[in-house]
Amino acid sequence: MTSPPPLLPATHAHPHAGNVPQAHLGGISPMQLAEHLKSLGWKQLHAGLRDRLYVLRHQDFPHRQLVFPMDIITPSYSEATYLAFDKLGEMLHEPPTALLHRALLYAQANCCVVVDCPLCQAGGGTYDFKSVCCRVRFLMRLPGKAWRVDWIEKWRDKNREMADLVENEVRVRWGKR
Repeated sequence: MTSPPPLLPATHAHPHAGNVPQAHLGGISPMQLAEHLKSLGWKQLHAGLRDRLYVLRHQDFPHRQLVFPMDIITPSYSEATYLAFDKLGEMLHEPPTALLHRALLYAQANCCVVVDCPLCQAGGGTYDFKSVCCRVRFLMRLPGKAWRVDWIEKWRDKNREMADLVENEVRVRWGKR
């Protein structure tokens, strides 16, 4: 059994990445990439949630998965994203750069109503619950609708207007899945 290749520093492209420009990866968040892949028929598996990973599969490629971190600040985010685009390009017989371009266009066209704060833009696990975007990001990461509804109801008791904003934004984002 061979050992996995060492992780590359974030400043280097993965050798099999099909020359996806590193700078462009900063233009798409992990959530936006996952949303784009879902729009192409990929389904998110819950297997990676505990480890803060998106794990997606497609019915046309039953023995393949795309895996990348949920947090853009994860040291391996760039490498994992390169690998995801490379695998996708291989499966679809398209250059990874073209796929990245389409993913960026999708992210821009499907941006949501609420503007993300710096914490949300970083995509980390830190939340400022005074912010609508952090509450939305928190809810979007919960595994079930009942959990999201419970949190919204708790928040509604304290600040109805904030809860309504959060609920509407979650509906918009969830509808795009």
